[in-house]
Amino acid sequence: MKRYSLINPSRLSELKSISVAVVVSGLLAACGGGNNATTPMATTMSTGTGTTGTTGTGTTGTGTTGTGTTGTGTTGTGTTGTGTTGTGTTGTGTTGTGTTGTGTTGTTAKGLWIANGTNVLEFIPNQLMGGMSAAAPHLTISSKTLGAPQGVTFDSKGNLWVMDPAANVNGKAVPALVEFSAAQLAALATTPAPMPTAVILSEALNFPQQSVFDSKGNQWVSDHNNNLVAVFNATQLAMTGTNTLTPAVTLVSNAFNGPLGIALDSAGDLWVANNGGVEITTATGTANTTGAGTTILKFDAANLPAVPATATTSALMPDVVLSDDGQNSIMAPWALAFDAAGNLWSNNANPPFTVVEYTKANLTNTGPALPNTVISPATEGDTPTLDAPNGLCFNPAGNLAITNSAGAFGIAYYTVPLTGGVVVPNTFIVGAATTLDAPAGCTFGTLVM
Repeated sequence: MKRYSLINPSRLSELKSISVAVVVSGLLAACGGGNNATTPMATTMSTGTGTTGTTGTGTTGTGTTGTGTTGTGTTGTGTTGTGTTGTGTTGTGTTGTGTTGTGTTGTTAKGLWIANGTNVLEFIPNQLMGGMSAAAPHLTISSKTLGAPQGVTFDSKGNLWVMDPAANVNGKAVPALVEFSAAQLAALATTPAPMPTAVILSEALNFPQQSVFDSKGNQWVSDHNNNLVAVFNATQLAMTGTNTLTPAVTLVSNAFNGPLGIALDSAGDLWVANNGGVEITTATGTANTTGAGTTILKFDAANLPAVPATATTSALMPDVVLSDDGQNSIMAPWALAFDAAGNLWSNNANPPFTVVEYTKANLTNTGPALPNTVISPATEGDTPTLDAPNGLCFNPAGNLAITNSAGAFGIAYYTVPLTGGVVVPNTFIVGAATTLDAPAGCTFGTLVM
């Protein structure tokens, strides 16, 4: 760009006089003027030049891509500054600023899987969007091997394990662990009755109901009627077909009274809920049934046996025993689960049919445990929202699903923040179309669409 300097009009006459003097002086010199003549000096005026303002450049905002919607930032545009010419004032451009887009972080969606009657059901997220409905399950595992499934647990590879005390194996009802592979789950829409990838039979199993996997891929299974916890190692779980196995570890304890709910906390401590109702044969041959369980047991990770390649039996006493607070806070507890904050949740299969939470800080000492949160049954229509609750499971967002094993067999779904009292669930699924039939354990796992 060419730059032009303007001359101040008020100085035009002065410049003319200077120019005349310069001309006369030159003529005198040319005519041999004396050496004492004074030669005027030519004067040059500096023209004030304004500096051109810097062009502002807006920063392009870039949204952080969540696993959900990608955010897109708006491009900022800077205004070009203009310097004023001739006064020496520097022009200043305004820098444009782009707005940074923010992506919405998506939560990995999970399907709700439920051990139910003689099958396993999947409900999907858009069926848990609020209100009361008789939503039919999205998918059903109708394998002929399933007899009376009680619990469902996913391993780290996406395979689904079913605890079934009456599995149909070779025409007989036997207690078993039944595995369906991730590939079989993905094909349920076209093959809803697959044969299991693996079936584990064991003398240690009588009425298996719940299980949990540790960080090494070993599966810890609670057996209510045998009054023990059986641990199958990762090598045993990798077998296919039907196999009769001895658990790598059989954990027994004089403190067990119908162990059912089972969970591992973030430190690797084992928690077991005593459901009660175990038949014990006395020395005289009389069978007595224990009363409802009123305790939840903790076994410290440091005291748990390492899971070996060969079978071993270990007798332990619990390190912490949580007992009923006198307000029926622990009455035949069925399931156990930890939330993301490390708080322990349980549900009571006997009246008052409540769901209770114990804060992490209140899990360190033996004695009556005071719940931090107690969710009591509400009524939707004429149906109680909690009725002999069995299954209890959290999705990644912290929302809680409860399955009811009695009455109308509903699913109560509570969304965060979870609060106590007589709480109407955010979603309540109940009715004939649901095909719910004495539903038992539940888990959130692989979403199969």
